[in-house]
Amino acid sequence: MSTNTTGRWEYHIEKVYGVLSVERLNALGADRWDLVSAATGVDNAQVLIFKRPGATLAEQITIDQRTRVQGEREAGA
Repeated sequence: MSTNTTGRWEYHIEKVYGVLSVERLNALGADRWDLVSAATGVDNAQVLIFKRPGATLAEQITIDQRTRVQGEREAGA
């Protein structure tokens, strides 16, 4: 389980028909997603709910700066 020092959480929902691959689970884990709930939906899909700690202010500023720079690069290309 992740430690949350920001007091905020991000959530992600995956609907899975069949089996979720090991590769997908590893990718979610690499992105710090923790599985917190699983249920069967009305359409027999598995509904998986993941959460991870929200970004700190310093991390969010860095993310926003990176997004802005990438946008500027793409606009100039």
